[in-house]
Formats: sequence, C-alpha cells, structure tokens
Amino acid sequence: MIDKNKISFRLLNENDFSVVETWLHKDYIKKWLGLPDEWMPEIRNDNNDFDYITHFMVVYEDIRIGYCHYYDISKVPKGYAWDNEPIGTYGIGYFIGEEEYLKRGIGNIIVKEICKLVIDNKNPFQLFADPYSDNLVSIHLLENNGFVFDESTGLYKYILTDAIDKKKIIIIDFFAFAQDKLLEILECLSRREDWLNQVFGYNLHDEADNFLENEIIIFMETSFYGEVVMQKQDFYNHLEKACEEYLIKKPQDTEIVSSLSEKIKKDFCG
Repeated sequence: MIDKNKISFRLLNENDFSVVETWLHKDYIKKWLGLPDEWMPEIRNDNNDFDYITHFMVVYEDIRIGYCHYYDISKVPKGYAWDNEPIGTYGIGYFIGEEEYLKRGIGNIIVKEICKLVIDNKNPFQLFADPYSDNLVSIHLLENNGFVFDESTGLYKYILTDAIDKKKIIIIDFFAFAQDKLLEILECLSRREDWLNQVFGYNLHDEADNFLENEIIIFMETSFYGEVVMQKQDFYNHLEKACEEYLIKKPQDTEIVSSLSEKIKKDFCG
C-alpha cells in the first residue's frame, strides 16, 4: 500500500536525464507525448532555449517514479493553442514513469502538487493542461482537481481569483483526502451522524452543525484552510464524482457504494 506522505518532489537534475529518457520510450507514455527526441532537448534545456520550463522529479521514498513540469506561456514561442491567453498563465505536464505506481492515486497527487507549486511560487492568473481528447485518465485527473474544459481553445483551465481559489482548493483537497475514508463517510452521511468528527476527528466550533437546512459544512484542519459551507446539491455532486473515482480503483465495492449513495441522495437532493 502506498504511503502518500512519502511522496516528494524535487527539481530535476542532470543525473535524472537518462531515467526520464527511458520513461519517454515506454509505449504508454510515448502514446501521449510523442517522440522522446522531441522532449529531451527541453528537459536538458539545450543551449538554454527552454529555461522557461521548471522540471521536477517525483520520488517515492528514495525511488524515482514520475515527472512533472510547469512553464510560463508568455515566454513560449508562438504557434500554440494558448497564444492568446493572458499574462500569468502557466501550463503543466506530468506522467508516472514506473508502471507499478500506476492506478494507485499518485497521478492525483502529482497534479495537485504541481498546481500548488505554481500557485505558491508564481502567483498565476490561471493554470492549464492540454491532454488529448481520448486521454480520459489525464482528463479525469484534471477535472478532479478543478480544471474545466474551454471549448474555444480545447484547453483544460483552472482559473484563480483570491476568494474563489481558496474555496476551490479547500473543496478539491477535501474530496481528494476523503478518498481513503469514503465508505466511512458514506455510512455516516446515510445515518446523518457527525461524520467530520467520527471519520476525521475534526471538531467544529460549538454552535456549528455539519448539517444546515440546505447546506453542509466541510472542514480542512491546516494552517491555511478552514470551514467552507457548501450547498447540499453541490456537495452531493462532488461526492458523486469522488465515488466514481473510488470505484475505478475498487469496483468490488460498487454495490455498497451505490446503496449508500442512493440513501444520501434522497436527503441531499430531495
């Protein structure tokens, strides 16, 4: 079982080049990224032509397992779908290089962390990614982290504003964090119990209730996050997506998840 707390990110260095090149030759990566020879000059930053790209190695314990990057589109040569995007737009890219770490929730962590790295270091207006339309796994990861498809450009975008962004990040992080305890959450919600306290050990202030008439409170207990009040319908929509993601990994739980979800839906959606 993967201990997500042991996943870390560090800047790529020249000792990593051969590892990344080996990954780029793997069929499941080459299918989406194309020829390795087109990528390696960027990764090596040949002639300093690509110093607008910041590269990271994803490490589990001491094992190199994946790669990600971000780049400032204002410094990229013209001729791409993002040419007309505003200043402060950053693109992201990512992949898992070691097959044994696929389908274990690590992709979601990578997308979340590369977004956080851009937000913390670059104060962006928006982030985007440009997956192929049939790369459903990548698209699902992006949507799970708040990216929305822009039909006019074909890009998946995550637009930030101070107030909206904080709420979005809390919600995204909460439902990502909830994946590991989803069955417990569904059980508590189906019985209208104090699920935040029972499942996560989070205690809201005395006068707060998990359930309001048409709203529900979620809580992330970190130095940055606090309470967010969500409309019950919106909460259920996010919960439904979390269930879909959970069942991709654990299809054997389909019957119990469907049964509990149906009970919760009656309460949340009328």
